Amino acid sequence: MRKPWKPILRTENAFLALLLLSTTLLLVQQGWLWRMDQFLYDIQLEFRERPKPDDIVIVAIDENSLSNLGGWPLPAEYYANFLINIGLDTPKSVAFDFQLPLPAIAATRSDSGLLEALEDTPRAILPVVPGDQDEMMQAAEMADYLSENSIASTGQADVLLDRDGIVRSSALFKGTTFRLWKNINLIAAGDTRMRIKPARKQAGSDKSSYTILHDVSLDPVLIPFAGPPGHFYTVPFHKVLRGDTTPGEFNNKYILVGVTAPNIGRAYPTPNNGFVNPMSRVEINANLLHALVNDMAIRPVSTGWVMTFSGAFALLPFLVFPFFSPRGNLVITIVLLTLSLLVSLALVLYSFLWLPPSAALLALVVGYLLWSSRRLANAVHYLDRELMQLNTGKEFYDVEMTPDITSIFTHLERVLSFRGWVVADNENRVIASGGYFPDLSDKQFLPDHWSDDGIDHWTSVTFEGKEARIGIRWDEPGDSAMIEKRYLDSLLKSHMSQPRGTDRSAHELVQSLIQQVQDAIINLRETHNFLDDSLSHMADGILVTNDTGTVLLANSRAISYLGEHGGASLAGRDIIDVFHTLKFEGNRDIGFLLRKSLIGGISVSTHATNRSGQDLLLQISPSSTDSDTAGNIIFNLSDISHLKSVERARNETLSFVSHDLRSPLVSVLALLELAKNRDSSEELTILHSRIESYTKLTISLAEQFIQLARVESDASIKFEVIDLVSIAINAHEQMWVQAQSKNIRMVRNIDIDHGWVRGDSGLLERAISNLINNAIKYSPEGNTIVMNISRKDEHISVCVEDEGVGIPEDELPLLFERFRRAHSNSGDDQQGIGLGLALVKATAERHGGRIEVHSTVGQGSRFCLVLPETALSV
Repeated sequence: MRKPWKPILRTENAFLALLLLSTTLLLVQQGWLWRMDQFLYDIQLEFRERPKPDDIVIVAIDENSLSNLGGWPLPAEYYANFLINIGLDTPKSVAFDFQLPLPAIAATRSDSGLLEALEDTPRAILPVVPGDQDEMMQAAEMADYLSENSIASTGQADVLLDRDGIVRSSALFKGTTFRLWKNINLIAAGDTRMRIKPARKQAGSDKSSYTILHDVSLDPVLIPFAGPPGHFYTVPFHKVLRGDTTPGEFNNKYILVGVTAPNIGRAYPTPNNGFVNPMSRVEINANLLHALVNDMAIRPVSTGWVMTFSGAFALLPFLVFPFFSPRGNLVITIVLLTLSLLVSLALVLYSFLWLPPSAALLALVVGYLLWSSRRLANAVHYLDRELMQLNTGKEFYDVEMTPDITSIFTHLERVLSFRGWVVADNENRVIASGGYFPDLSDKQFLPDHWSDDGIDHWTSVTFEGKEARIGIRWDEPGDSAMIEKRYLDSLLKSHMSQPRGTDRSAHELVQSLIQQVQDAIINLRETHNFLDDSLSHMADGILVTNDTGTVLLANSRAISYLGEHGGASLAGRDIIDVFHTLKFEGNRDIGFLLRKSLIGGISVSTHATNRSGQDLLLQISPSSTDSDTAGNIIFNLSDISHLKSVERARNETLSFVSHDLRSPLVSVLALLELAKNRDSSEELTILHSRIESYTKLTISLAEQFIQLARVESDASIKFEVIDLVSIAINAHEQMWVQAQSKNIRMVRNIDIDHGWVRGDSGLLERAISNLINNAIKYSPEGNTIVMNISRKDEHISVCVEDEGVGIPEDELPLLFERFRRAHSNSGDDQQGIGLGLALVKATAERHGGRIEVHSTVGQGSRFCLVLPETALSV
């Protein structure tokens, strides 16, 4: 039984699995596949596009606004008036994407009105820029100043550039160990659902530390971009400043104010837009705000989970592949690759988690390649080993059928009626010859085409890659020579193909091995066909079973003997069921014979009879003579019907000689002894009469036996054209006296004048006489016997019909056997030994005819001698 888990436990596979697992974990831990992960993330974002949000408005300081307002930078009062106009509606928040000139106002304490506007604007959010130490100090002072003089909040609005220069994420926090600034979008959306924990002060640190920290409590969030640049609703800054907006347009809206004018506001490449169509920072923040508001910000999973996910897919090939074929493993690999991508995509779409799949994908591909390479290496090793074994035991192939052209003609010279033959090269140099061969020097050759001049035949063939010219001279040119030439032509064509063998130009090892295996398979197939052809043409029936008695092979003769139809009807069947149609000698069964052969490790034989009545000799031989070793079993069925028939004929002849001929002679001797002691002439007359009767009976028996032997033997019988009508009339008249003795009326109906047949008149007259004699013998006194002579379908029929006791139907098949008497159970005591009808049948068959019989018990019988008609030569 195959155990597919064993390859998993092999040291080599375990080592490869451990190596792949550790490599995969190292790739995840070091982040060496970041570029591939980012590429897959960008593709997955295409599935996240959403309709344009209606609760976020971008107020853009675009090029048009700058041209209307006098260029950049804008005065502080513009921002104050902007806040006043926005304040006329009730926005949810107003966040600036760029720094306002508040540090200068705070330093000079100038009254620009901006601080007053900030005090009156609810949820106003201003950005600070944490940078180097000086910038960090200024940002802290600015934040403190705003918190003391207004209700505005401060935060950071920076975005994060990945190593490829594309913005995919943003930090929710940025600052020093002592002070962190939330992202302005986090402040605008409200951070109640984000569960943000502030960073703790590091021990031993002082205010001079300005280490920049990103996302102290959380990993950076990935921005699920809702669409390409221009996806959000945008209002020009100068329109809001001048009040050219619809009242209530900003009610319950998140307002983001940013610079979109070229060369002033910054734009960044984003996923699926790249460097060709960069996106302004304010719109990037709008995408982040939209994600935070709807709790759709994508959070990267922890490195531990990525390692677990990737490691599991790295081990799957070594756990699953042993159970499938190479093609199945390819399908499994594709399924697992698709599954890893779908898992990553599903987490992004439904759980807002980013699980990088590159390490898992690479592990699956490498795992498949490693497994396939090891399987291929094992296959190559196996093929190489098997080919070595085939090469060490190829005696059959060495005696195989690639003879040279000389050996072909050397063999055919003893078989065909060659007067001479010659094989030459393309320059007519003789390579080999035999007998009185023709001269090829003046011949014109056509490749693969025979030419002749009425006596000689010649052609040109390609044999083993070289041209060979062949010339043949037959003993008797004519039809027989043409038939032999066709046979020679077919023989040459069968050997003219290029010899098989490994293509030496194929330097690749696997291809070379495949070619060698193909050659071996072709040889094995030819061997199989050779064995099939040999077995199918054997005179004996051959069956081969395995050690459990299931038929593996059966030739056509065995199928015929067992009364089956079609070779497939025996293959796979149990031998006990196959032999149920046979009747074994001595009422033995096949189980007894099998037990005797297998347990003893010997060959056993017995006689059997099949349904058709054929006598068979069954021989059972185990393939292994060792009784302790189970193996195949070979069954041989031989038709011994002829031998049995000869044996029965011999026994019947001995019985005939010892009984039927001996009894009358013994009776004659006894009567002669009685005659010595008799003086009365009357008694002597009676004894002489009986002696004469027994003597005539003995002579008649001997004559019948001799006639039957003559017909059945190979001795020549003189056949000539004779008139069967005349012969039948003569036989009918010879039986008239015998019929009169029983008061039987003889009638003949002759429909034709002549019936010409080829045959022996004496044998035919004797056969018809036997039919009439049997009819008289088994007919009661006073009945009628009719002889009909007719022609039908170019055959002459002589039929003798009686009104006797008839013959039972079950005796009809045995009626024409030697020493069989009809009416054996009729109760009549009739003399005869059963040679008459056997002689009739033998005579009919020897003349190419047949004997027909129709009989009904109690009504009589009708025997017909049917012979083919022949034309009378004039």
